[in-house]
Amino acid sequence: MTSNPATNVPTVNSGRRARYLRQILTVQILLALLFVVLGLIVFVTRAQHPSCVDLKKRVDDATQAYQIALTQSQSIDKNYTSYQSAVTKLRGDLITNDKRKEQAERDIAEAQRDRVRCESGPGTFAINDCANVSHRIDTAVKRLGYFRANENKLYTELSENQQRLSKAKATLREASANLTAAQQDLDEANRAYVAARCSGESTSNR
Repeated sequence: MTSNPATNVPTVNSGRRARYLRQILTVQILLALLFVVLGLIVFVTRAQHPSCVDLKKRVDDATQAYQIALTQSQSIDKNYTSYQSAVTKLRGDLITNDKRKEQAERDIAEAQRDRVRCESGPGTFAINDCANVSHRIDTAVKRLGYFRANENKLYTELSENQQRLSKAKATLREASANLTAAQQDLDEANRAYVAARCSGESTSNR
């Protein structure tokens, strides 16, 4: 039995073409993998050895974050000091008001005793003194009413400022923690910048 060589030509050509296409596909896959590996190498190398531009940006960003944290901390500290001073003043005002209230109560009691004496023994006091007793009582009662109302007002203001002081104290602790963290980030950024020999000195703006 004989075979016709002419009939085998397409089969041979098809086989060679398939192998050729597989080789091309293999080369393309290898090239793609090579580019991926090279990209990873560049990325890792750059991450491990960042450029001076990247380090400078890190320092600038850290400096800006530090300045924001510092400004916030100073503002909160100012508010805290203000509330603290207000609480101290209000406590002092309450003490003073309480003393004046007690004095008004004593003035009322004394004037009332004098009125009883004037009524029981008119000759005991001068006429003008007895005539002035009612005025003394009225004046002392008005003063007492004012001091009692002022006491309530002072207690309300004291309570409000104590609440503000408590909130400001908690906020101040948080702001101090943020400032410390921002300072550490800035210090680390400066150390990395100097270690990379991008600059001969720290760029801290603190």
